[in-house]
Amino acid sequence: MSTNPLVSIIIPVYNVEKYIKETVRSVIGQTYLNWELILIDDGSSDQTYQILQDFTDERIKIYQNDKNRGPSYTRNRGLSLAKGEYIAFLDSDDLWEKEKLSKQLNFMQKNHHSFTFTSYKLVDEQGQDIHRVVHVPEKVNYQELLCNTVISTITVMFESKLKQYLQMPENIENG
Repeated sequence: MSTNPLVSIIIPVYNVEKYIKETVRSVIGQTYLNWELILIDDGSSDQTYQILQDFTDERIKIYQNDKNRGPSYTRNRGLSLAKGEYIAFLDSDDLWEKEKLSKQLNFMQKNHHSFTFTSYKLVDEQGQDIHRVVHVPEKVNYQELLCNTVISTITVMFESKLKQYLQMPENIENG
């Protein structure tokens, strides 16, 4: 495991022209710089795909599904395209704080964890903090992961060697 590993960030994108610029900017603004951003448009009917074309950062990779297939299919496609030693997910209408990747990756490497998740705070549609934090348990076991938990997909990071175990059934909605 390298000290400056590539992190693949997967964002399924669908009809989010109102939010996608800020979401992508929250990745570009990360203090950790060795990442690739995999954006997969899932058949948007608004200007989302055209907005994505405005980003020129070479770390950003843009793909399109042939039709709308849903977030599970789209995340799985992102997993197959990911080249990083670590994988992280972000939803197309959510934001990361600028030190999210560096802090989480440092924690994982320091503690030899292959899979982590974090608490998160809620914001309104304008991205303003509404002063509500969703706290998650410090640890969960496999059985607890199979149940409905408060773990948000956008807080998860894991070593890419685990991706074969984390692919989601395509007929299950998640988000």
